[in-house]
Amino acid sequence: MSGEKNQLKYIDAFTPPFSLGGLFYDEDENAYLRIPTAVANKISPNVARFSRLTSGGRVRFKTDAQQISIRARCEKPVLRAHISILGTCGFSLYLNDEFVRSFLPGLESVTEQGFFYEGACDLPPGMKDLTLFFPVYSEVRALEIGLNSNCTVFAPEEYKTEGTVVFYGSSITHGGCVSRPGNTYPDRLCRQLSCNYINLGVDASAKGETNMAEYIAGLKPSLFVMDYDHNAPSPEHLAKTHEPFYRHFRLLCPDTPVIFISKPDYRADRPEDEERRGIILSTYHHAQENNEPVYFADGRDLFATCDRLGCTVDGIHPNDLGFYRISEYLYRLITENNLLLQGSPRYEVD
Repeated sequence: MSGEKNQLKYIDAFTPPFSLGGLFYDEDENAYLRIPTAVANKISPNVARFSRLTSGGRVRFKTDAQQISIRARCEKPVLRAHISILGTCGFSLYLNDEFVRSFLPGLESVTEQGFFYEGACDLPPGMKDLTLFFPVYSEVRALEIGLNSNCTVFAPEEYKTEGTVVFYGSSITHGGCVSRPGNTYPDRLCRQLSCNYINLGVDASAKGETNMAEYIAGLKPSLFVMDYDHNAPSPEHLAKTHEPFYRHFRLLCPDTPVIFISKPDYRADRPEDEERRGIILSTYHHAQENNEPVYFADGRDLFATCDRLGCTVDGIHPNDLGFYRISEYLYRLITENNLLLQGSPRYEVD
């Protein structure tokens, strides 16, 4: 896809000076991916499937263009009654970190096989920083960004905070059931922190596999958020995998701060919820005894105390209010402990 239309010049989103984050473009597969296919296949078929969905993917750049257009070809959207089409299939545009608008294909054009979308909007005059967020629950095969043919385009400003945060977890980490891209808790949190990040939430597929821990360690994050409580099929599975997963990661990244998260829809009248929380606390306490840099985000507090059930779509998955409260909790935890400012390892990633 290339060429000009209405004096717009279209450029592939993975082409400099555009800066692609949270994804990489695989030319052999003609697809944007979060995890290399060969790696994902070794973890599980479900991880291989859901890691192709582009949650957390974004393109950042500076431009003085006064119009922007996108042309996208997407495949295999996850269509579910409790997830909005905009969250599943849309793109979200931010200007100077403030939401501008969404690009949403018509409902009639979206099928289980995929869809093509083209849309445009005007921009204010002058130089500005733009971020385009990818769909949360679709595979993106091609994305072109169209800008005025006589405009200038530059690489974006560097993030204010060094390093990369990696998130691993369930559909909640992935972004279900967010109303639109850019509103998941990793998206919101890392905009506040002004840092790079990779969302490895894999809907219904995060089982605490040690080869996933090895892959994440290979990314050499400055902070690792471990949030797969909900995808462990039983407390027994969680007990069997949680500390070994952490230990495998810790062996390879001895100095990286780790945040353990327990599930936010905790209810005191469900004994299993407290059992799961206790398992995660056990990993946390053992790491503390070894003076390892670990922190615990208590699911009982993530939605705060006011209108906790109002923070979900279905009693489990957060809505935008729920994601906002999770991101605010984690922002306080990270900034109060200087997790990305002091003592975090600064690696050069190959």
